Amino acid sequence: MLIHFLIRCAVALLNFVYWPIKLFVRQRARVVLISDMGGAPTRDIAMLAQALRPAMDAAVIAGRMDRSAGGAAVFAGMLLRQMCAIAGSKAVVLERYSVAVCALKHKKGTVVVQLWHAPEAIKKFGWQTVDTPAGHAAGFDRAMRVHRGYDYILCPADATLPFFEAAFEAPAEKFVKFGLPSLDYIAAVMAAAATAGTGVEADDLGDSVGSGILREALTVRMEIEARYPALSERPTVVYAPTYRDGRMAKADDLIAAFDFERFNLVLKMHPLEQAARAAQRGRSGRRGPESAPRPGQERLIEDRDFDTIDWYGVCSAVVTDYSGVAVEAAAAGVPSYYYLYDPDDYEQERGLNVDLRGESIGKYCFEGAEGLMAQISADFTDGGYDAAALRAFRDKYIEVPLTGNTERLAEFIRTIL
Repeated sequence: MLIHFLIRCAVALLNFVYWPIKLFVRQRARVVLISDMGGAPTRDIAMLAQALRPAMDAAVIAGRMDRSAGGAAVFAGMLLRQMCAIAGSKAVVLERYSVAVCALKHKKGTVVVQLWHAPEAIKKFGWQTVDTPAGHAAGFDRAMRVHRGYDYILCPADATLPFFEAAFEAPAEKFVKFGLPSLDYIAAVMAAAATAGTGVEADDLGDSVGSGILREALTVRMEIEARYPALSERPTVVYAPTYRDGRMAKADDLIAAFDFERFNLVLKMHPLEQAARAAQRGRSGRRGPESAPRPGQERLIEDRDFDTIDWYGVCSAVVTDYSGVAVEAAAAGVPSYYYLYDPDDYEQERGLNVDLRGESIGKYCFEGAEGLMAQISADFTDGGYDAAALRAFRDKYIEVPLTGNTERLAEFIRTIL
């Protein structure tokens, strides 16, 4: 196809630009960490960079292409910065696909470590989704050299390894069993939750790396409680669904079945869905997710300011689906429920590696919002949630320790250099 030929020409041009950069920029014992999920580095990249310093020179380049003429110009400048940084570094760490890392030919001896931003592979991704509605044509991905050039790829469990091998089109020997730094932060969030009511404040903590993330988690918890004082009045349920590639989650069905007299409900939608829902409400003149609010629905919170991960220490239960939240919430030990109203549609559009209904937590999977709400209410009434089933699910998909991951990963990077 013409588009694939043009992409190959663009990649060849980038390599032509990169050649003199490689020639004149001296390579040294430095690590460059690339974060392209926003204007600021993600938590995983920031925590790893902090752990690498000051023993190593660790540079962070963060940014993402905005779909506009100005955004393309900014991206071009960022791509040039990435080229210079990679050419001058012995190791590169990234967490998603990167044109600068995968499409270009680097100096001999450059080591590339792919963290991957999700700790699981419940839904298919990468090369598993080529030629599907959720992915690109295989020719496009090959022209872009998607997920090529990695020396090491993180994978936290043997159960996930076959899915990662297929998604990255990489052999088993390239995978290393390490956990993401965000696992450490989840542990800090739950430790901060344990201080609730004890009088401990962020300033009471020390300055070590461990106490630093605990201080951050405690500070954010206090900010959430100050922003939403109603949280203290009753248990809180967080709904955090996956992004459905253009289809909006059925939040309204869950809201209609929800018991607002007994619980608070927090919606944590994907950022792309947040924008779509806001635009839809603007066109219709609606002020909230439901056109006819019921009594008590003021306890519905659409939060856009805090990360889902920070809510684990505040909420009493999580409702999710095929999202990575399923594994994160299990790591946090938060009672979890799974609102799977569209398994056939999702299988057809993207595909699933894991059928949650067949896992140890399968009894908490529901296609209907009414049955889901009835189970949550019953579990809170009699304390009957099966925590052992949640731990079994967690242990299957997270075979690494729940703490100390940042330092272990930093030490691994030091040794491979």
